[in-house]
Amino acid sequence: MQASLSAIRPGASELEVDDAGRTAVLREAAKRYPNSVVHTQSITPSGVARSIMPHVFSTTRKLERGDVLIHTHHAVVHGYIAECERTCFVEEATERQKEAFAVMLRAQQAALETIKAGVPMREVDRAARAVIQAAGYGEYAIHRTGHSIGLDIHEPPFFRFDEEALLQEGMVFTVEPGFYVPELGGFRHSDTVIVTRDGCEPITHVPRDLVSMIRRA
Repeated sequence: MQASLSAIRPGASELEVDDAGRTAVLREAAKRYPNSVVHTQSITPSGVARSIMPHVFSTTRKLERGDVLIHTHHAVVHGYIAECERTCFVEEATERQKEAFAVMLRAQQAALETIKAGVPMREVDRAARAVIQAAGYGEYAIHRTGHSIGLDIHEPPFFRFDEEALLQEGMVFTVEPGFYVPELGGFRHSDTVIVTRDGCEPITHVPRDLVSMIRRA
């Protein structure tokens, strides 16, 4: 993720951002996990038109100053997957984008603080969605707050409004509340966490704050 973030600059293509992260994953995996099966994949929809599409392939579109983008990266070792996503800005963000980013960050934090063994999974979605709705972005929050992840990227059960199952220690989830506003952009961070008795343990340690996500060459 850090390698991809470092590649964000005006003139770089979405595919170049992806490639920087993929190369870093493969080099690091070769050092840490010799003789292992390793895979990596990523997407970087950029600009106000493409960042509001939650899952689209990267293209040769070149980043421009002021772009908002959502970079997604999956690292896979022996078939087991971890996911990290970050909403970023190319050199600058508007005041309205900064406000939306802050809402997204609060929503993710509310979800993280709700997670612990014994909690109904729907409550994690409700906690994040309450923040988004209170800020006036509820109609743009078009997907669940997270999903199980392991041998597949999207596995049940989910952090959804109708999921009544209880969280158990050792479960692995992504936490990724997001919303997508036409003419403004998409806003979503995703972190992979392990459920514990009293909370959760994040295993994706990438800065989430606005200052870190305004990428300057």
